[in-house]
Amino acid sequence: MSRLADDPRFGLGVRSCHQGGRREFARDERGVAYVLTEMKALRACISKGEWEELLADLEDLIRAAESGELTFDSTYTKGVVCHAGGKVAGVEDVLEARIARTFNLDGRRRHLRLYFTEPSDFAGMLLLLGLQHKGDGELGLEEQNEHIREAQRRFDRWWREHYRPVGETM
Repeated sequence: MSRLADDPRFGLGVRSCHQGGRREFARDERGVAYVLTEMKALRACISKGEWEELLADLEDLIRAAESGELTFDSTYTKGVVCHAGGKVAGVEDVLEARIARTFNLDGRRRHLRLYFTEPSDFAGMLLLLGLQHKGDGELGLEEQNEHIREAQRRFDRWWREHYRPVGETM
């Protein structure tokens, strides 16, 4: 799918969030950014104080990603890191950035995740795909896996709409 995969300087496991860049948003069929829709839904569910804390954490996380300060975490330890949903990160994988702060929703602890990718043929782009929260334990892992699958579908749609091989016109 991408020329970066053929570049001898990059191999599996090397691709991470080090590239940095500017944020762009994957959008739904109406042109609305998924992340903004999901932020609005989250805001409606939590207290003003929790929202302000999470929003500050999210903005810090996005700025760190844009600056190339996040590091790939193959150990899956907790913290502000990114990883590729249970496998070695490849060129066009959906990455997950974890926000360490949790919040309560309906009496359950929730963990916030930002899903994004760095499309290799769009230098310096940090494509935001989704903002989701998940619970603890096995149920939380099932939720997370569905969020990753949805983020991948969003990326695939975005890729089909935006990618044009060299020499091809729209």
